[in-house]
Amino acid sequence: MSIPNSTYRVQLHAGFNLGQLESLLEYLHELGISTVYASPITKAIKGSQHGYDGIDPLFINPEIGTEEDLERLSRLLKKYGMSWLQDIVPNHMAYTSSNPWLYDALERGRQSEYYSFFDIDTDPAGELTDEKVMAPFLGSTLTECLQKAELVLDFNEQGFVIRYFGDFYPVAISLYHWILTLAEGCPTGLLASILELEDAAGLSAVEWKAARQKKLQRVTANKEYCAFIRQRVHFINQQTSVMAELVQRQHYILTHAHLAASRINYRRFFIVNSLICLRMEEEKVFTAYHEQIHSWYRKGYIQGLRLDHIDGLAGPRVYINRLREGLLYRSRKNTGRRRILAG
Repeated sequence: MSIPNSTYRVQLHAGFNLGQLESLLEYLHELGISTVYASPITKAIKGSQHGYDGIDPLFINPEIGTEEDLERLSRLLKKYGMSWLQDIVPNHMAYTSSNPWLYDALERGRQSEYYSFFDIDTDPAGELTDEKVMAPFLGSTLTECLQKAELVLDFNEQGFVIRYFGDFYPVAISLYHWILTLAEGCPTGLLASILELEDAAGLSAVEWKAARQKKLQRVTANKEYCAFIRQRVHFINQQTSVMAELVQRQHYILTHAHLAASRINYRRFFIVNSLICLRMEEEKVFTAYHEQIHSWYRKGYIQGLRLDHIDGLAGPRVYINRLREGLLYRSRKNTGRRRILAG
């Protein structure tokens, strides 16, 4: 891609998607725009107005369109002799359970290959965290939240979760057996399925996802199992001390948001607790994060990249060089220049 001589910035979200942008391309072309410069288009928090709070870099954000929409837009851009400059965010992702990488890390702890993807201080940070990643999202202290019954155990298609108003956090897989055997009466088949689930927790992410889905579907399809689980959940939610033990035995520790100022043990974006940073200097993280970006570049959907806040990375220069080397031309005959802009 040659250096753009005139760009037009677009902020894509549910209210302004790829289809709506497509209807404006002819107008932009007539204005003399050579390059459309777009905000991040990978999957972000539901309702995001900007896309910089990404949750999954492997998929296009369904709120702005589909892969087919992007392909169609690319063909139209080529028709007008225009190019696409894509903003990406290698520094951080949203700290939320809708982030599949983070959810897996919170659920399986160090057994998850994604645990090391995030820039977490693995050394003990004192009595409060004890090597567990902080989740500083409570409006009061943990004790106060427990006393007010604001933390609630639930069970859904994803398994056991701890709910806090509109948010939820996964229960460690290693605690499923404990939950079900706090009292006698657990159906033999249910217990066997849960033990199989716990044994599978050490598998690779792909294998674990398949095994987890299969075993949880087996559980949720059985009315007897579901009735017993509901009974266990109700019992625990009525016992503050038991709920406290459950919360404190997770791979993360829920804390008051104010404690992040002095006790936080993960790198965040400035002082935004809800944006957790990545170890982009690790090759496995770099490769996983850019898989879709490389694919779109090879297909010719995008012709250049703008990098958001790479000053937060451990080695910005190394990152840029690695990214430049990894980006492939759409065809070997392409003589255009790969364009990478850092911001």
